Amino acid sequence: MNGSGTERNAGKSRQSKVEPTALWPTSQANPATGEQRQLLKMWRITSRQIGDDAGRKGMQDEEIIPLLHRSDHPTFWRQKDMAFQDEHSPSIIPKALVSAGILAGTLARSDISAGNETRQLIILSCCLIYFFRATICNFIFLKRKVSWIEGCTVSFLFFIMFDLWVVSAGSHTEPIWLIDIVGLFLFLTGSFINTLADYQRFIWKRKIENKGRLYTKGLFKYSMHINYFGDSMAYVGLAMITMEVVCLFPPFAIIAIFVAYMIPTLDLYLSKKYADEFEDYSKQTKKYIPFVY
Repeated sequence: MNGSGTERNAGKSRQSKVEPTALWPTSQANPATGEQRQLLKMWRITSRQIGDDAGRKGMQDEEIIPLLHRSDHPTFWRQKDMAFQDEHSPSIIPKALVSAGILAGTLARSDISAGNETRQLIILSCCLIYFFRATICNFIFLKRKVSWIEGCTVSFLFFIMFDLWVVSAGSHTEPIWLIDIVGLFLFLTGSFINTLADYQRFIWKRKIENKGRLYTKGLFKYSMHINYFGDSMAYVGLAMITMEVVCLFPPFAIIAIFVAYMIPTLDLYLSKKYADEFEDYSKQTKKYIPFVY
């Protein structure tokens, strides 16, 4: 009898690692149940998903709540409907591919001599500035994981876009005039906005007391997605320097993607992660263009 009872208890112990009902009990006698339910509600995560993922990692019931309190987000499971994952990773090769796409597109056909040399110098300098800025932001400021698919896709698109801009700008013989100056101003201003916003958030997030909190200060108090706005300005500025209307297509396509997909998807992710904090922030702050939208 004792042997069979021991085997049954061992079986139940093994089962508790995979059954969500064991990890997240419904009994009112369990003092952690209310806290568990509150966390589940805040992150919109099903109890079965928690139970399966935690069970695969061999975690005991009493280990889960302390882990969630130590983390500003649940890092050991993923929601399939999220494009933005709570998964930090250096992603060195995918990020390097993005930088390589920018640099290759800039230098592939940069030896065009038929056009205005000043304009060629301006467009090459701007593209190289963007290359260094993007590399710094991706490897230092961007902590989230970049997948191979994302890295390869963005790298290819950047190569096409920057090659188009360099070739188009380098082919024009017209002297520098107002549209070039406006384009250069937009590019430098947009690059400054994007870099400063990312830097301010990066410094703020490094402080222990800010762990798990939503960043709403600095330039982000003027726009919820001020970094996207800065990039949009930079892309439009580069396209204006090329003196080609067709070169405006990539920036406006990117802006459409920002507005129609990236911003709504990121807002959904932030609302799930920060709940009421994000709701208050979204009510008080413009979504994309400061003071406008």
